[in-house]
Amino acid sequence: MTGRRVLPLVDRDSGPYWEWLARGELRVQRCPQCGAIRWPARAFCNRCRTEGGDWEALSGRGRVVSWTVVEHATVGWYRDHAPYVVLTVALEEQEDCVVPGNLSSGVPGDLYQGMPVEAVFEPVSQDPPVTLLQWQPAGQRQEQE
Repeated sequence: MTGRRVLPLVDRDSGPYWEWLARGELRVQRCPQCGAIRWPARAFCNRCRTEGGDWEALSGRGRVVSWTVVEHATVGWYRDHAPYVVLTVALEEQEDCVVPGNLSSGVPGDLYQGMPVEAVFEPVSQDPPVTLLQWQPAGQRQEQE
């Protein structure tokens, strides 16, 4: 295989998100004032503009909002792994909080809007340590463990 996977840029706001993913937990910020959850992490709530937020563990379940199938990637690692599916998923805890991730199991023919999915965690780098959020069809978790 050629090329390296491009790793996410970890910044001050997103650092805890990446640390929790590395531990196998999906956590996002919850506003201490209005209670809204938010992704991506940021210093202020996008609903009420309150500063700060607590990192809350989520169920790791959601429903597919949209997706794209990348069939003709042109660069290194991505070219070697095409086709792959990138999903946007509405979280079970708050449907207007939408989080992206790849579909963990290739390109299924039965993918549909509203399809229930659950989070899985893919370690992709040890230096620096990075784990990515992936999504799989709901109910497969027990079969893989």
